[in-house]
Amino acid sequence: VHSIARRFRDRGVPYDDLFQIGCMGLVKAIERYDPDYQTAFSTYAVPVILGELRRFFREDGPIKVSRGMKERAAKLAAAREGYIAEKGCAPTIRQLADRAGLSPEEAAAALQAALPTVSLSAPADEEGGAALEERIGGREEIDMTEQIALRSAVSSLSEREQKIVALRFFAGKTQCETAERIGVTQVQISRLEKKILSSLRERMAES
Repeated sequence: VHSIARRFRDRGVPYDDLFQIGCMGLVKAIERYDPDYQTAFSTYAVPVILGELRRFFREDGPIKVSRGMKERAAKLAAAREGYIAEKGCAPTIRQLADRAGLSPEEAAAALQAALPTVSLSAPADEEGGAALEERIGGREEIDMTEQIALRSAVSSLSEREQKIVALRFFAGKTQCETAERIGVTQVQISRLEKKILSSLRERMAES
C-alpha cells in the first residue's frame, strides 16, 4: 500500500489520507480474492488498490474545472466531430481552435482540463491520441504496479482492439494509417479508440 500510495504524494492530499484510502482498497482485495483462479494475491490486489486511489481523485480530488472551461471543452468536442464528418480525418489543435473561435492555447488548456485526473488518454499528438505508449513502454521509470494493472486491462480487449492499441500507441500510426491496416474508415477507428480507452479506464479503476 505504501508503494502505491507514494505515487500520488504530489497531488495536494496528505500522505496519511492516501495510505488510509489504499488500505481500504487492500481490504476490498482481501475480501474478494479467490485463490481458485490461481493468480498471485499481489497481481489481484495492486489494481484494486490503484482503483480505490484513482476513484478518490476522480470523485473527490482537489482539481476543479471552471464552468467556462467545461463549456469550451464541450464546444471543442462538437467542433471536432463536425470537422471529422466533413474532412474524414481528425483536426490538429490549431484547426480545431480556429473552428471553435479560440486560440490554440485556449483550446489546449480546455482539452487538458476535460481529461480525467488520472487518465490513459492524455493527448500525445495533434490528433488527440492517447499517450499510452509513455505509460507502458516509453518510460523506464514507470512503476511496476502500473504495469501490472495496465497489462491486465489490455489483455481483456478483443484481438482487433489489441491490434489497434499496438498500431496507434506502439507503432505510432495515425488514425488514417491504422484504419487502412484494419480495413475500416478513420471515423470508425476514432470511435473504436474512444471505446477502447473508456474500457481501459474502467478496468484500471475497477475494484
